[in-house]
Amino acid sequence: MKDIFISYKMLSGSKATAAYIYDFLTKKGYQVFLDKHEIKQGEFDVQLYKYIDSAKDVIILLEERSLSSCFRSTERTRSISYKDDWFCKEIMYAIEKKKRIVPLLLDGYKMPDEKELPNELKLLTKQNALSFDIVDIEHFYEKYFIGQGYLSAKPSNYYMSSFRGDGIADFLFYSNVDCDIYEFGKLVAVLDRYTSGFDEGNPFVLPVKRSGEHRFKVVNHDTCEEQSIKEYITKNSQKYIEIKWSNMRCLWNLTEDDIRNTNNVDDLYDHGIALYKGNSKHAPNYELSFECLKKAASKGDIKSQNFLCAVIKDVYRKWCNNELSDKCIEEWLDMAIEYGSEQGYYTKAIKFYDNKDYESAKKYFKKSVDLFESADSNNMLGLLYESGKGVKINYSKAFTYYKKAAKKGNPFAQGNLGRLYISGYGVEQNYYLAKEWLVKAAEQGNYSAMCSLGAIYLYGWCGEVDYEKAYDYYIKSVDMQDPFLEDLENNGYPQAQHSLGYMFYMGYGVREDKEKAYEWFFKAAQQDLPESQVWMGVMHFKGEYVKKDIENACWWLKRAYLNSNDDRLCDLIIILLNSICNFPESGLSEDGVVQIKENYETLISESDDDYKLYLIFNLYDMKLYEESANLIEYLSNIDEVEDETYIKTIAEIYDYNGNYLNAIKFYDKYINYLESIDNFEMVILVRNKLIKARENLHLSSNQNS
Repeated sequence: MKDIFISYKMLSGSKATAAYIYDFLTKKGYQVFLDKHEIKQGEFDVQLYKYIDSAKDVIILLEERSLSSCFRSTERTRSISYKDDWFCKEIMYAIEKKKRIVPLLLDGYKMPDEKELPNELKLLTKQNALSFDIVDIEHFYEKYFIGQGYLSAKPSNYYMSSFRGDGIADFLFYSNVDCDIYEFGKLVAVLDRYTSGFDEGNPFVLPVKRSGEHRFKVVNHDTCEEQSIKEYITKNSQKYIEIKWSNMRCLWNLTEDDIRNTNNVDDLYDHGIALYKGNSKHAPNYELSFECLKKAASKGDIKSQNFLCAVIKDVYRKWCNNELSDKCIEEWLDMAIEYGSEQGYYTKAIKFYDNKDYESAKKYFKKSVDLFESADSNNMLGLLYESGKGVKINYSKAFTYYKKAAKKGNPFAQGNLGRLYISGYGVEQNYYLAKEWLVKAAEQGNYSAMCSLGAIYLYGWCGEVDYEKAYDYYIKSVDMQDPFLEDLENNGYPQAQHSLGYMFYMGYGVREDKEKAYEWFFKAAQQDLPESQVWMGVMHFKGEYVKKDIENACWWLKRAYLNSNDDRLCDLIIILLNSICNFPESGLSEDGVVQIKENYETLISESDDDYKLYLIFNLYDMKLYEESANLIEYLSNIDEVEDETYIKTIAEIYDYNGNYLNAIKFYDKYINYLESIDNFEMVILVRNKLIKARENLHLSSNQNS
């Protein structure tokens, strides 16, 4: 039933005002009767009287002609008797039932004289009538309805989200203990004594968007006990739900004695799960969780054994973040292994690997492979043999292990297999098979495989060069998160950053941009990628984008030398340092300069022509023309060079350094090769360079003469 009854005459002003007041008071949380919203099929008079009976207040709207049926004067002729006028009958019934009557006068209407009204309505004139205007209804409500107590009814639906558009009904929860409320597995309410939900006067208001049955799971913050609640709610309604708890013991205060004295495995399991997950009030306590689960598991509880094994990967990650003690992770891993967990063996091996105990890591990787044919462990064994960690380097074994894991769909092994096919280590070099495996790895999100695919397209190893695809793969891989560092700071994938720097430096597929090249090289160099540190040294040495800075160039090159495990890169660094050490501003000591020159002389004397050609090509690729030209002088059989790439490189180095006679000789040699393979488009381009070299030779001869 309703607390407020609105009575009005079917006149335009009264009808509109009644609807407005109804809407306003309902939004304030009052239970209000308005005939057009409440009268149902059946005897309307019975319904009207019933609503007046239940009402605490009757608001009567009065305007000109509202009481026309009551007047006896000739000026106010009535068409029907007031006894047949339902507006008057509502007022008379309210007076008879001694209801609180609140007359509201509309549009300047004045309350009629008592003498003009029938005896049954005379009491209406005794009520304190208020002039009402909907324009200032909020002020009117606060001053008269609330401030001066014209309404005795109190709001019952304080919240009514349906009128704000947040939902169609409200559940009002309160509990004697802090707890979480879930619906369909989603946290929908947190009840605690500091905000809301601790008593009926301050409930947690949960708006819902559908009527009908709702099922909730309630979890006690302290004990992690659960309750299931099933409630039905209708549109535009509210329902209070009290949640009571009896057991007040907090799980987070459990002691070793408490666990020791608990023998019910179901309780131990429930406690362990609750402590592992935590809730909105308590953070997880993994060590206490483990103690509960360990005891239950040792008593043969399968659920506890399975859970201990299932969360190994997550537990190891938490240990890496210092959320578990060393003792706890060791016991957890040992129990997982005891219960036959493949992930237990693998994670134990990874822990040894991370601690650089590669022999122990190999032992557990091998057990995981022998017992479970683990793809992850096969991949890691391949990595051990490729890198020579705990074993002698054996690329063939690395290839075998990678292939076993790759066939099982391991994306890291697929990427590693692709790399070996590119390098030709442990298997015959095959760019097409490399691409096939790298694509499979990249489709599973392997960022390093994407980077390797970028190299395939950048250098055209499987046919035509495609800079656009190379750039796309590098961009995809550059910000990919390292799966082994997912909880640590991630600064991007350095190999992809380096490759993007190289593309911008050379202008391959993008506009040549030394600034962007420097930015990408710097990002990778900060992560100690030696290749990028070399380029940082080169750019400082040459003064490209940055001011020429010999000391800074030397610093980057020394850092690269210390970080590199690649002998070929170290030899390139020696050549660069040999050029730099001649500058006084290098910051090198006399002993340091002597050592660099000795290393350079040793490199030159011990390298054959093939290796020198490799170094020359890389120096030329870095646009270090003087250094590459100097190294050409140390070739013992330069005229016997047959590789077309080296022939082209030597010709261009001679041309750049003004040795036009030798440039012409090697351009001729390169043109002969191009004609032999019918590459006439390139023949035209190289012939133009040849003609230019001849012109330069002629000019230089005239100048000398």
